Amino acid sequence: MEQTANLHRVWSSGLPLCVMCRQCLHRALVPHEAIGARRGNMALVKDIRFVCSQCGGRDVEFQVAARAADLKRFMDEYRR
Repeated sequence: MEQTANLHRVWSSGLPLCVMCRQCLHRALVPHEAIGARRGNMALVKDIRFVCSQCGGRDVEFQVAARAADLKRFMDEYRR
């Protein structure tokens, strides 16, 4: 997990945020608009309270993708 990633960085990537539930390993790509990512928003991603849509867990890790290929790799590693 990237402890210092902020919402401006997510916005500037132009890509969804990669989020994984540590409890059930469910993965999702969260559109940056859905979490308020915009230019100048320096709020830390780690402070967002994500809730897993599969198990209700709140312990998540995330990655800020640099390229579209990172999104594919993140989802390809998904263990259903």
